[in-house]
Amino acid sequence: SRVRVRIGLTAGEPVAEDGDLFGPAVQVAARICARAEPGQILAANVVRELSAGKQFLFADHGDVVLRGFEDPVHLYEVSWRG
Repeated sequence: SRVRVRIGLTAGEPVAEDGDLFGPAVQVAARICARAEPGQILAANVVRELSAGKQFLFADHGDVVLRGFEDPVHLYEVSWRG
């Protein structure tokens, strides 16, 4: 059977402790991942900005409020030209 993963992306400084990563960036990525459908990649606007000029396509999914965070995050679905 086929495995279809969900991916959530953001950028930020994680906190490393005992071989694991913590912090707001890790939490935001997990919340974005939870919103993705199987086989879908969702990314925060900061990832889109950092990827300017690369071979990725970004479909606008608008602002979303993520549990545990006050400010909305603008999400994009990511695909690429292969």
